[in-house]
Amino acid sequence: MPTQRELIAQLPAPDTGALLENERKKVSFQPEKLQEILWGGADKIATRAKYAKLFDPAVNPVFDASKDLFLSRQEYFRKCVARFYESYRIVRDNADLLAEHSPMHGGGWLSIGSLSNNSSGLGGDHFGLFVGTLLTQSTMEQIREWVPRATKMQIIGCYAQTELGHGSNVRGIETTATFDQATDSFIINSPTLTSLKWWPGALGVCCTHAIIYARLILKGKDYGYHAFMVPLRDEKHQPRPGVIVGDLGPKFGYNYNDSGYCGFRNVRIPRFNMLAKYQSVSKDGEYNKPPRGLSKIGYITMTRTRVAIVRGAGFALARACTIGARYNLVRTQGFKDNKSGTENTILDYQLQAHRILSQLALAYALNFAASDLNRILADFNKKLTAGDSAEAAAALPELHATSAGLKAITTDIAAQGIEEVRKCCGGQGFAMSGGIAKLLLDYTPNVTFEGDRHPMSLQASRYLIQALGSARSGKPVAPAVDYLGGQNQWGDKTCNAKSIADFVSGGEGGRVWVEGFTHAARNAVLIAAQAVENDTQRGKSYNEAWSANQFVLYRACYNHCMLTILRSFLSAVTRITDDSVRKVLYNVCGLFACSQMQAGRVGEWAGYLSASQCRMLDGAVSELLVLLRPQTIGLVDSFGFADINLRSQIGCYDGKVYERIVNWALDSELNDPAYQQSIWKDYLSKHLDAKYLSKL
Repeated sequence: MPTQRELIAQLPAPDTGALLENERKKVSFQPEKLQEILWGGADKIATRAKYAKLFDPAVNPVFDASKDLFLSRQEYFRKCVARFYESYRIVRDNADLLAEHSPMHGGGWLSIGSLSNNSSGLGGDHFGLFVGTLLTQSTMEQIREWVPRATKMQIIGCYAQTELGHGSNVRGIETTATFDQATDSFIINSPTLTSLKWWPGALGVCCTHAIIYARLILKGKDYGYHAFMVPLRDEKHQPRPGVIVGDLGPKFGYNYNDSGYCGFRNVRIPRFNMLAKYQSVSKDGEYNKPPRGLSKIGYITMTRTRVAIVRGAGFALARACTIGARYNLVRTQGFKDNKSGTENTILDYQLQAHRILSQLALAYALNFAASDLNRILADFNKKLTAGDSAEAAAALPELHATSAGLKAITTDIAAQGIEEVRKCCGGQGFAMSGGIAKLLLDYTPNVTFEGDRHPMSLQASRYLIQALGSARSGKPVAPAVDYLGGQNQWGDKTCNAKSIADFVSGGEGGRVWVEGFTHAARNAVLIAAQAVENDTQRGKSYNEAWSANQFVLYRACYNHCMLTILRSFLSAVTRITDDSVRKVLYNVCGLFACSQMQAGRVGEWAGYLSASQCRMLDGAVSELLVLLRPQTIGLVDSFGFADINLRSQIGCYDGKVYERIVNWALDSELNDPAYQQSIWKDYLSKHLDAKYLSKL
């Protein structure tokens, strides 16, 4: 009797691969050229392709993730740890790859996660957060003590700041580090249940050490939070005396990471273990302050992490769009007419095209904004490394505000976008085999960790209100907020677009789009500032007024970030030398801009757009969808995602979706005949009518 797989193999499948190939013939530009722009040049693409071979599951089976979704959490976590160590071995044994991957050894642009199925959080938590913090906040003596061991994986660390009762409010953390002058040591304590460190990645199972943020107590005085290097587990990987440590359990997503908890009962560490590059404690218990302007340098690890998260937002949404677009280009639904029997490609439906292509435009916008943010961070790092503390201190507020604002807005955009693309794939978006559902589960925590979007947006808003005050008093402001130096009243400017074509083209240099976004951003900041000022004049304290106007303050951050993203997008497009690529990407920018303007007809935009212009915007979006529809496959191919990275049965490059969907289903553990027989024997057979079934 033929097996299930043999029976299915007899069924002919439609040639969906040919559909994608036909789509690629319609593209008016070379995706390879756009891919070079996204990845920084042909040399980097070649380097990435060269090293990707080292992580090919066909060569190295440890990276085979095809059965991951059928594993228990313990089995999955074990595989992820194995992949991390194999990735570590590959990087360690290839000096050129190390130079491209590690900021300590070279460019640091090449993510190992983009090459492999290494989903373990160990890489980011240990090397990114733990080692990164040691390098930026430790003295040279401390670096010599810990960093060589950490880079050789002789110790494993994490970054433990968040507590069970305090997240974004770092100043509210409860863990204490009390200096004991008699023993020249700090005593680390968790005074309450809510002071337990909660959520750090790699803490649950793997870490031997943690950088703990605790309140520094000297001679009874609280000096606020500081960073301390604290050993957690001994040579047999058992908790050290007084240390409470473990794993949090299953989560909504991100379960390849052993997010954990830890607490302390009178745990002593040497005075040497306080990270002391910028501030220190002497043997007699005296506090040495950080340089002026760098009192908040402890935020730098989180700031750098937020920059990386912004970068990840664009690529996560791009992954979803790649899967969704490819599937929507091979999936047919609804007959074109009653005679031919030919069905429509679902991306040819205008609503479906708008859902997919507007998210694709956002993915490009977020990627270019992240590139500019990376440049701001690189400039700050140069100043800090050069020892120019005054210049670094001056740049820190803008870097913090921009990274906090963009982190808040881009992660929310990406999470909502991934969900929208998932829904565009119908039932296959619901199935884990599609890849988008798993991506959504694993990406969504980005909205919350390293700063929930609402507190982060309000931090950016505080900077905007302060910048408005500086602009009003004639003081210079950063280029990112130069728009605040213009009009000080809102609602007195209107859009000068006269036709649908004006919105489609954006005018010279995207002037129509920029003026609109600038108007909305300026309005939002002015409205928020006025609201806070009005409440203080009514007798509320500044903090009370701030709390009472969080909605409009959030809008200020949102509109500022949208303007920042648009500026980055346009700047990137103007630098493109290939005419065909620039033309298509300019239209993508136009779809991003017009879609945002289309959605922003109230609030900060009120009065700026007339009723007729709102109708023009609808027409402009429709025209841009028509222009971009033939370019869709080229735009997603340009991201350069290999099938191994997409982990999707419906988003593969060759377009053969139905064969992959069915073969994946056949591998389900519930299809094991022995397992099915056990269910029948233990439960079903006791109720089924065997006599009746035997006659069928």
